[in-house]
Amino acid sequence: MKKSIMQAAIMAGILFLAACGTVLKPTTPGVMAELSPVAESAGKPAIKPKTGAEPAGLSFKKTMKEATLDYYSGNFGGSLEKYTRILTENDSEEVMANMATVYRDNGYYSDAINYYEAALQKKNEPFRRMNLGYCRYFTGDLEGARKELENVLEVITLLKKKDPDALKIRTFATFGLGLVYFDKKKNQKAAEYFNKVIEYDIRFSQAHFLLGEYYSGAGEDEKALGAYKNAVGYDNSFYKAYLRMAGIYEKLKQYAQAFDNYKKVSFIEPENRQVAEKVKEYSGKAAEYIKKGEDTKEKTRKETKAPKVNYIKEDKDIPVLKILIVNDAEKVRFKCAGKYNVYYDSRVVKEAEPEEDLKIWREGVNINILGKTGKPVAIRIKRTTSLYFVPELKNASFTIFDVTVDKGSFWANNKDRSYRGVLRVETEDRGFHLINEVNLEEYLYSVVPSEIGAANIEALKAQAVIARSYIYKRIEDNKGSTDFHLCADVHCQAYTGISTELQSTTKAVDLTRGEIISGEKGCLSAFYFATCGGRTCNVEEVWGGAKNPGLIGIGDYEEAKQKACYRDWPLTPENLDRWIKLAPVAYCAEDKVFRWFRIAEPEEVKSLKILRRDLNGYVREVQTGDKKFTLDKTRQALNGLRSSFYKVEKNLVFGCGWGHGVGLCQAGATKMAAVGKSYQEILTHYYYKASLKRVYGKVEEEKTGTAD
Repeated sequence: MKKSIMQAAIMAGILFLAACGTVLKPTTPGVMAELSPVAESAGKPAIKPKTGAEPAGLSFKKTMKEATLDYYSGNFGGSLEKYTRILTENDSEEVMANMATVYRDNGYYSDAINYYEAALQKKNEPFRRMNLGYCRYFTGDLEGARKELENVLEVITLLKKKDPDALKIRTFATFGLGLVYFDKKKNQKAAEYFNKVIEYDIRFSQAHFLLGEYYSGAGEDEKALGAYKNAVGYDNSFYKAYLRMAGIYEKLKQYAQAFDNYKKVSFIEPENRQVAEKVKEYSGKAAEYIKKGEDTKEKTRKETKAPKVNYIKEDKDIPVLKILIVNDAEKVRFKCAGKYNVYYDSRVVKEAEPEEDLKIWREGVNINILGKTGKPVAIRIKRTTSLYFVPELKNASFTIFDVTVDKGSFWANNKDRSYRGVLRVETEDRGFHLINEVNLEEYLYSVVPSEIGAANIEALKAQAVIARSYIYKRIEDNKGSTDFHLCADVHCQAYTGISTELQSTTKAVDLTRGEIISGEKGCLSAFYFATCGGRTCNVEEVWGGAKNPGLIGIGDYEEAKQKACYRDWPLTPENLDRWIKLAPVAYCAEDKVFRWFRIAEPEEVKSLKILRRDLNGYVREVQTGDKKFTLDKTRQALNGLRSSFYKVEKNLVFGCGWGHGVGLCQAGATKMAAVGKSYQEILTHYYYKASLKRVYGKVEEEKTGTAD
């Protein structure tokens, strides 16, 4: 029986290759390439053994490596040809599982089933059987999928020692059974499995969402709302859950809640016209609610004073930055903690009192300024000359009303924010820019907590150094000048003002004052991001351009502690599949988005093809319809992708980490510090052969080794 299945599997591979041909070179990446005809007839070995060939073990490893490289480059036909060549000489379950993976990744689920079955005849391995179950589900064989996935759960249950990979397999097998019963229209049974998934992993937001769908279909609106709230609670990028909640609130005529949810989606999808119309509609229906909220906000503004701050007195050698707070504005309001003057062309054009609410708006060629009394002051300012708002004392901050950050992202928000330093107005063709001028170290007082939050002092010091380095590289490239603008969004670095400052993060900035990370050619572009999912990547694969020896892909773990199947990069297709779906060892493994999962709409993925990966596993070229996405833009191919480290099967999306993948992994750095690594060790781990250098400033000796 085993032999006949094996022969059938090999024959299937040879027949496939006979139809496609023997690989010469890839033509259209990502598609089974056009291949030249095979000389020999089907049923005979595609490759004859050569006299004086390499030893079997060396030949096997070499061909396996070549097949892996073909897979990453998108030459899937070449990869399959090499695996089939091995199977003519070596009855390898590993090869069969890799062939199944290549077929599955390209949507050939029936072929994948054949190879999984052959591999499983040799060994009942839960991960492969789980994938077999999903392949049967994708082909519409619901009963076959049910049997395979139940088998997985039986095997996992019998295992006395359950490692993290086994627990992830259990979760996905259980979720797959929920999908099977949903498609069988046995919704109550499906809901039981989704509840079981949540029992295994409460952060599995898609299970919460599908429970919401079940309750909604059953007319249980309150339970549905609870499930959708859980979905966004564990994944606040889940805009479909916000839409579902808005729809239920509409049905219940709870217009205020409907407005709030549509408003949230409008931040995530600012170009969505239908959502914009809904916001407009419900802003009318919820007018009383909105007015009450505005009245409360205004009352709070009057009662809350702009904060006063401690500042750096010896700051002459610290660069002064220009951060764009409000872009292309027509009007803005703010107040200051202390008395301040408004300067234009080196003369005072208005004096303002502490806490005076100042309104500024553009009217034709003039900027109008209105305080609490008197008439507006109209100033005609030129594009080459700015309007400055300067406090008399450096401890006075400005509070700017209604500042929106990161518009177009699911974490976008609108708040009143307070900033150190000086405010500056620059006119544009239609509106004006509001710019905050502040020295680099005090800028970092806000950036470090905004970017990484509270953590061990060593992680905070590492964050301070790289955030400073990111800016200092710009200064260095600008030949020492700071005459450039930074944004306040995560696109540059998150700069949210005084309210985010922490004693611990300010201490980390002070303890590393003037310190940067340096590479072979001066200050390093010290990129960083939230979570790598266990592996970073090369900078040139993200934004193009030249290679940088300090910014290369590394494993976010200690090699000796990693499972053997995850050590040899680039991983084989099957081991990459395991890596993305399961739970390899990593410093950042405890982060909530270490692994993420999403069900896409069928239309979104109908024509999607992953064409190429880099050798660290990240997707670098993807086609969807007539659009092609490359480099880091591949995460724009679908809504809600947190990184370009993902894979798609049918309409299921499995992903790793959050961010672009270059440089320091913040979740990993936080864990490294927690287990006793110094900030120097953290930095040299993520930035290859980099060193630390102080470019200005003196630092007090550190008195304590932990942060609050």
